[in-house]
Amino acid sequence: MICGACQTCFCYHHGLEHQGSRCEDYRRRAIMADTGAYRFARRMHTKRCPDCLVSIYKDGGCDHMKCSACGRDFSWSQQPVEVPCNCLNLTRPGGDMKTFKMWGHAPCKGASRVAHMKLFAWRCCVVTAAAPVAIPIVVPIVAGDAALQCARGAVHSARTTGRAAQYQRGSFYYNYYRHGNGRNEPLSLRQLPFLRKWLCWS
Repeated sequence: MICGACQTCFCYHHGLEHQGSRCEDYRRRAIMADTGAYRFARRMHTKRCPDCLVSIYKDGGCDHMKCSACGRDFSWSQQPVEVPCNCLNLTRPGGDMKTFKMWGHAPCKGASRVAHMKLFAWRCCVVTAAAPVAIPIVVPIVAGDAALQCARGAVHSARTTGRAAQYQRGSFYYNYYRHGNGRNEPLSLRQLPFLRKWLCWS
């Protein structure tokens, strides 16, 4: 159609002029373009500026963003994604293998529940696959650390008991070495109770 006042050509249904093509063809091309933009937004995890709502995608850098259209400063991680994604993020958006993480990155803010379920299932698979290798290594380490902690506790108990046994129960020095700061003072071997009794006979 042509405006009678300003002679501007436009389409009654779509607004923009699409000379040389029918409305059906124009609509089909618009749908294809929208579908491509939708897929790109989902793949790149695009987000919108809080002020001007322009679509932005992040390619490296920190979370501090500045919109080139309106100059608004905002935090990238605090903004929800433009299109709710349902993908498993083993790398940062954009497919950069330098950010590959076997444990997986947390879903973006605004991601669908499918993304959280995929991440949970993936981490369960990683734990299941790593268990036969990790258990024979982790169990001896944990057992050795537990034995070391028990030995340290026994030595500490012997230290406090040996020092306090030299004084009358209830006295100041007894309580100092048994319950106070005296527990942390260095102790010679002759003050250990099981050695002191043996040394008395030697």
